[in-house]
Amino acid sequence: MPPVNKRRRVVDDDDDDDNELNSAADACEEEVKRALHIMRGRATGRIAPVKPRALDEQEDTLLGILTDSTVRGKSNSVLILGARGTGKSIICDRALSRLVELEEVNTRGFILVRLSGLLHSDDSSAFKEMLRQIFQQCEDSGKQQKARISAAETVTGLLTALRSGSTDTTKCIVIVLEEFDLFAHRGKQSLLYSLLDTAQAGKTPLCIVGTSCRFDAEDLLEKRVLSRFTRRKIFTLGRLSFEEYKQAFQDIFELPQDFSNEKFTELWRNNLDGFMQTQTLNNELRKLYDTSRDMRCVQQTAFLVVAGLRMDPKKGDRKLRLDAADLFNSIVAQTVDTKEGILLGLSILELCLVIAMANHTTINDNPFNFEMIYESYRTFILNHGESTVQWYAKPVAFRAFENLQVLEIMRPVDKGRNLPRRFHMMKFLMHPLQVQEILQKYPKLPTILKSWINF
Repeated sequence: MPPVNKRRRVVDDDDDDDNELNSAADACEEEVKRALHIMRGRATGRIAPVKPRALDEQEDTLLGILTDSTVRGKSNSVLILGARGTGKSIICDRALSRLVELEEVNTRGFILVRLSGLLHSDDSSAFKEMLRQIFQQCEDSGKQQKARISAAETVTGLLTALRSGSTDTTKCIVIVLEEFDLFAHRGKQSLLYSLLDTAQAGKTPLCIVGTSCRFDAEDLLEKRVLSRFTRRKIFTLGRLSFEEYKQAFQDIFELPQDFSNEKFTELWRNNLDGFMQTQTLNNELRKLYDTSRDMRCVQQTAFLVVAGLRMDPKKGDRKLRLDAADLFNSIVAQTVDTKEGILLGLSILELCLVIAMANHTTINDNPFNFEMIYESYRTFILNHGESTVQWYAKPVAFRAFENLQVLEIMRPVDKGRNLPRRFHMMKFLMHPLQVQEILQKYPKLPTILKSWINF
């Protein structure tokens, strides 16, 4: 009996799965196209994710503040602070969408105004944009309220109109100030003072929500502005575990909840599960996670994978199978490893020290000094002999160690002024898997070192 070619069997199974998936897609072509459109929207940030990860508490806090203003007529102000890409705008959008669904809010309603410190470069343009958005949303309001707001043809008229409202009858105005710190950098801070002073007056209920990537945004406020700010702050620190990070990546490829074709849903679920369980995907996402926790990196990585999915039966162009190779190509297309050229130009001694640092980081992710790395290097040479790798004395190795610091392979953790330089604590600036992949390309690398880099 001839031997069975396992590789051919795997390929045949994949082809059968593709044919089955394509056949199921033909039965619901329009729904599949709409689902792919939604996935592309999630990958580009136009559509909010299925569920923001590790932000439930912040979202509930913001929703409570918004509800307090829109339902009870109380004026509030709050700052959402966090690094870029940690979900400040997402929790703001989701809290507002949940606010619209509340019955108490639908009864009274509210007016939403969005301003950006990047777009509205001065207070005059910001006031005009605020006035335009208020007019636009008040077109269907009662005549009395419309007449009151329509009289605000100037900044003074607008502020007068806001101060002439009532907490019982007037709609709450929710003002979202993106890039809040840019508004605070302007002279006299007229816009912020006017809004916060109006909110403190207690006539028209105002809820001012500011977002900023500067944690010291509150310190930029003048005393007269700061005294009117409620000093409420919500922090989005982006503390995602790897599983949450991986789940956020998977959420981009989820089908919409109203997708009706059960057969395609089941096949797509199997397709997605197999994609998420591949070792290549886990390795690439782990490197991305260790490099940056920014969710925009996840979206950018997923975009090229989603863009490769096609559904055009008329041209015979269909590709619905998720492939880990597409993810790898997406990451390669977006990243240029500047450390690769550096490592490929190092001497064997410097490579030994880099591998020792990578091993130390893998075993114990703590800072190290030259003595610790040299001891690891000396132990390796003694255990494996000097037949293939030459052993160097400590002064020579220390000069190589200092050269690696100049090349920014590592950086000092503290200055250690009272200690000799060889005892200064250092932090490794590369990922161990990154070192392993680059050194596989090193020309004529000794075999014994190849075994040492298998972390």
